[in-house]
Amino acid sequence: MKKIIAVLLFVMPSPAFSQISLWTEDASSTQIPPVFEDTISSIRVSFNEVGILGLASGDSVSVTLEAGMIKTAVIDTINQFDDTVQIIGHIVEEPDSLIEIQFDGKNLNASVQLGMSEIGYRLALPSGGIAFLLKQEIEEFICEGIPPAPEDSIELASKSFDLSLAQPLAIVSSVPIYSSNAGASRVIYLDFDGETINNTPWNAQFNGNAPIVAQPFDLDGSPSTFNDAEQTFIRNVWERTREAYSIYQVNVTTDKSVFNATAAGSRLRMLISPTHEWYTDTRGNAGGVAYRPSFGNDWPAWGFSTFGGGREGANMGLISVHEIGHTLNLEHDGLNGAEYHTGQQGWGPFMGAPYRSSYTTFSDGGYAGSTENQPDLSIISSRIPFISDGVGNSNVSALSATSIESKIGAFNDIDVYQFQAKKGEKIIVNVTALGEFPTVNTQITLYSSTGTQLADNNQAPISPFPFPASVSLNSKISYFANETGTYYLHVKGNSYDGGSNYNHSAYGAVGRYGLEISVNNIMIVPVIMLLLDDEPPS
Repeated sequence: MKKIIAVLLFVMPSPAFSQISLWTEDASSTQIPPVFEDTISSIRVSFNEVGILGLASGDSVSVTLEAGMIKTAVIDTINQFDDTVQIIGHIVEEPDSLIEIQFDGKNLNASVQLGMSEIGYRLALPSGGIAFLLKQEIEEFICEGIPPAPEDSIELASKSFDLSLAQPLAIVSSVPIYSSNAGASRVIYLDFDGETINNTPWNAQFNGNAPIVAQPFDLDGSPSTFNDAEQTFIRNVWERTREAYSIYQVNVTTDKSVFNATAAGSRLRMLISPTHEWYTDTRGNAGGVAYRPSFGNDWPAWGFSTFGGGREGANMGLISVHEIGHTLNLEHDGLNGAEYHTGQQGWGPFMGAPYRSSYTTFSDGGYAGSTENQPDLSIISSRIPFISDGVGNSNVSALSATSIESKIGAFNDIDVYQFQAKKGEKIIVNVTALGEFPTVNTQITLYSSTGTQLADNNQAPISPFPFPASVSLNSKISYFANETGTYYLHVKGNSYDGGSNYNHSAYGAVGRYGLEISVNNIMIVPVIMLLLDDEPPS
């Protein structure tokens, strides 16, 4: 998949226009459009200098799709994230179509997907500020499915992960209900109890427009019930997915009623099912598949449990995070030319296929051998805003706390805490990555009241390869107070530099952590040693 960016110049539309043209065919140009890879045809287009910032939900707009073809669309949702406006709409006469436009004041990124049609459109800006509209087969909007989980990750990972529930569970007839952020306006629904999918591009492209009957997730041959192992699996898929998206204003849930009550345009169904036969991948079987982007248009993303089992849900949790990432417009993270980064020394990027890794994060390509430099966190935030962690990022706004659970909420986020200690007291700080699928490696630094750095913990978190690798993401400081007064602790995401063959930046080190600060009055007892000669005195 290729990133597509176009430049838009702004002028407010004339009041005489009752319908705004988002872009029009550039009939004045005699330049022959270039041939784009995997493109049926292309036309040069120019923007009608529209006031996109003045659009509102319900507005009618016109969209040129190819030479001489103009469609009417309706704006469904407009979201504002920092400097970026996201506009979501649909073509009036095209069921299940999707128009998505993102504008940040300089760049425009747009795509049109026509639901049951086998074609779609993208805006491209290859060179010279000239914009082209590309007509492509709808399969070009699909990121090829993540590879199946390797057999050894199923066998070995259970030895390094303790993912079992504390007590056996009774067999239940419905999916256990979990929600990560009840009340959030955006919802990711993990669907385990089966679904019949109709009127989507999946049906049109892969199943002859026939319904796709996805069977419930099942391990024991009884699809109408969920036994202990199945409930553990479901819980762990939910756990890993919610950890990955914990810094965003989204509810990761297994509750279908929550999904049904959420406005179209603000929800996604992640369908986890053994039913996979309808999907054909040129490379063979897949662990999952999704359209990019498709969050908010009710085309499900898929996780195929037939090929993503093992590790009591850990593998499928990775697939879930990965495919949801595609619906939010993320691309694959590769390594040294390979399409998928499969993990190194216990770490791997979610948008690779690091089944053997116990520490996984989103990435900006800040690692040796990277094939993709998308800023994953920012791209996700253009559709799902960051959540506030409630902790100030400077000594002036420091939070008074010695015990708390919080989040590194975004790249470069710093959480600052203040506390009191007397001269000679021992200060002990422990920061622990939370959850069974942690996504944050922390660096902590202790400062005096005047801003002098006193101590830090910046050690490499990764244990030696090969898998299964045990990754310690905990940070600790021990320090004797050199004066009575206020001390400041800074907590932030940490990188790891293992040399030219292995490293990763701090970019994706975000997520939940627990903090404990103890200040103890340690009594130092002098020890007097009496040295005696071998011979007694005369």
